[in-house]
Amino acid sequence: MQQKIRLCFLEAFVFFLCFPTFFSFPQGSEQQVTIEAPTTVQAEYRVRSIIFQIKGRTKERILRNKAQIDIGARFTTPEDLARYIADARQRLLNERVLQSVEIEYLIETLDENHYEVDIVIAVEDSWNIIALPYFRYDSNDGLLLSIRARDYDFLGSMQALVLNIDYSSDTSGAKSYGAYTSFSVPLQIWAHDAGIDASEMLEVYADKRPMTSISDISFWYRQDIAGIPFTLRASQGLQFNPDGIANDPDPYFLRSALSVASTVSTGVVVPGVGELQYAPSLSLYELWRPNAPVLSDRQGATVSFSHSISGGRVDWIGNMRSGLLFSVSNTDSYNLYRRDPGADIDFLINFHAMYKSIIGANARGTGFYSFTSDAREKLGSSMRGILDSRLYGTSAVFLSVEVPIKLFDFPTHVFIKKDWLDFELQCAPFLDLGYVEGAAGTVAATYHDWYSGGIELLVYPFRMRTFIVRASLGFDLNAVLTTHSLTASSPRDGASPYELFIGIGLFF
Repeated sequence: MQQKIRLCFLEAFVFFLCFPTFFSFPQGSEQQVTIEAPTTVQAEYRVRSIIFQIKGRTKERILRNKAQIDIGARFTTPEDLARYIADARQRLLNERVLQSVEIEYLIETLDENHYEVDIVIAVEDSWNIIALPYFRYDSNDGLLLSIRARDYDFLGSMQALVLNIDYSSDTSGAKSYGAYTSFSVPLQIWAHDAGIDASEMLEVYADKRPMTSISDISFWYRQDIAGIPFTLRASQGLQFNPDGIANDPDPYFLRSALSVASTVSTGVVVPGVGELQYAPSLSLYELWRPNAPVLSDRQGATVSFSHSISGGRVDWIGNMRSGLLFSVSNTDSYNLYRRDPGADIDFLINFHAMYKSIIGANARGTGFYSFTSDAREKLGSSMRGILDSRLYGTSAVFLSVEVPIKLFDFPTHVFIKKDWLDFELQCAPFLDLGYVEGAAGTVAATYHDWYSGGIELLVYPFRMRTFIVRASLGFDLNAVLTTHSLTASSPRDGASPYELFIGIGLFF
């Protein structure tokens, strides 16, 4: 069986190596850069200054980091300079908190071979502060009614402040009331980037179960050592009944963690992907209570080492995407108390292509393999049309393919003289495939192959580029073809043959 799952991994990789050649649409560019200086064989173009003109709250140092543009950068041809500037503009446009990005530059001739370049970057923030009543229906979790507030550019950091006030009724009819908030505060310490991240989740149950509360606060600091960036993070959490059960043996416990991580350029350039990045990290965490032991399953410090190789980039061209992104990672962990090792390998490949912002082709491949047979829950979340809880296994491969099609732009400004409610509507038929090595006693232990398909509707507001509404209806194709019904329960496990989602955010 292990040979079969390895074969599935190999087939997924081969598919994605071939997929870009099947769907290589010509890409449009939203801005043509005019070359203003003559070309000479030994010319040097040096960036002398960079000025940001910001209409909004985004901080200059955040924009500079996102654009990856530097004073002192040198180029031998005006074409290389133009590509550098166009690339910086696209990196900023990929941050959907910005409504527009325009870059101009002037070239001053020092002599026939030396030129100084002054760059002006003008950006305008999108509409990033949103407070709306919200509802979501998900076949996995039931009904959610909520008031949701977002600031997608909190303190000018391009990070989100999240505030939710919720009422939920799950698929079994159990009701609860809750709130959630999270935010990040950017800092600079000794001219280095740092920050504080905090979150709090609170849920009160109507059936008198003890409330759930999960709090966490962390501090991180980034510094270059020998030219390599390292990020140090320390976090502290406090949890009450995190599993939402009636009788948790631990009235509360603390979660303390330390980690160090880095990202290193390998110098290896793959055509069509770019330079590969290596990202190692080492972490230590422990669940504990002062003066009392925690539940045995929670005892002991856990040490983890993970590392990944990644490459590529996905660009937003209007409301379509273009590019290739992949990563392969390995995580090894060991619990010092239970002497319990863990070793997993994961992969992710995303491919996006488009034609004139009218039609696109998106594909995602994901998978994992546990060398220590550690099972993962809710693997159905990787497939639209398969309820999350149906799939539980020790290894899996998933492939998702969709074709987004632009239907129309809805011009509300024609009626109300404002473009606040203008939006673009897309539809996207999709097909999801999965192979799961199920844990013993689960339906995936008997049935390994899974297929689903359906359609999504996507709403892209003109003024709120970070706010994407998605409605998705997917079907378990095996159940539909077997029962010849869109509503009859699956013969495999008696589960619903369809999955409905109405909410915010893309599937991938």
